[in-house]
Amino acid sequence: MDFAEPRFFWLLLLVPCLLIPTLGAGRHAMLLANAFGRQAAVSVRRRTIAGIFAVVLATLSLVTALASPRVLTYLGADPQRDLVVAVGIDVSKSMLAEDVSAPESFSGSAVPINRLDVSAHLAEELFGELTGERAGLFFFAKNGIEVTAPTRDQGFLRYMVRHTNLAELTESGSNLAAALETGRDMIESAESPVGGIVLISDGEDTENRISELRELAATGQRIPVFTVGIGRAEDAYLPIRRPGLPGIQGFYTDSSGDYLQTRLEERSLREIAEATGGGYWRYEETSAEELIRILPGRLAAVNAEHLQKAPRKLQRVELSPLFLVFGLLFYLGYRLL
Repeated sequence: MDFAEPRFFWLLLLVPCLLIPTLGAGRHAMLLANAFGRQAAVSVRRRTIAGIFAVVLATLSLVTALASPRVLTYLGADPQRDLVVAVGIDVSKSMLAEDVSAPESFSGSAVPINRLDVSAHLAEELFGELTGERAGLFFFAKNGIEVTAPTRDQGFLRYMVRHTNLAELTESGSNLAAALETGRDMIESAESPVGGIVLISDGEDTENRISELRELAATGQRIPVFTVGIGRAEDAYLPIRRPGLPGIQGFYTDSSGDYLQTRLEERSLREIAEATGGGYWRYEETSAEELIRILPGRLAAVNAEHLQKAPRKLQRVELSPLFLVFGLLFYLGYRLL
């Protein structure tokens, strides 16, 4: 056993000070008990001695809890402790298309909904459904950018998604291979035996062929990839909206002046999911609420085999909660004497 904060042991010098009231009360009780005979005096003496032990043990336990005792032990993999989820949101220009239906929580909103809005909503709700797993956030277009390293602070992750203006981050081009590499790097840097990547995208890839994506995905089968397709299979234009101005100010065009069009490319997302043992869902066929119910369970289920095969690791276990409980029990016993 070792201690993360051994400096707190100087508080043990307070034990004599804490014993003064106990000894004073015991002496006063002994004087009164002597008037009632030897049997009463013996009973008071025992209670005084018990009180002294309770004070000493309570103080020792609480001070030890403050010192953060730890022991080294071999622990097997645990879903909540070891599972790491990297959630990636596609911020390429095509995600500005307004060809998606609004989630139920958006009902009544007068603001037009685009693919980015739905993607952010899905990511935020997914973070809220996690129960202690570590999760990280990244954005991708031509490159992948880590936004938040894997953390158990789901509130912070939801804050980052809710308060980031994704429309200002959009850029031309999309690279699903870069998204896969970014997600894998995040999971590997967390040094976890199990993990999963969630890609929320329209599936367009301007940098890689389908065969290249399939080959790249297959090289990382230890990390399953779950993909969510956003958009519709029919062509859609990319509207230009300016902050503070009503309506659409035009549509994006390419270098030749032709209007840019986009559609959901399901094949690439399916290939990636199947090659890694993950899963694919199309947003228009599965509601946001249903997706959020499904994804966490699938992440844990797919990783169950890896969890069983993962070697036991030598890890430090914090004992502070145990000593805190002992301290409170000893204090309660003292108060009942």
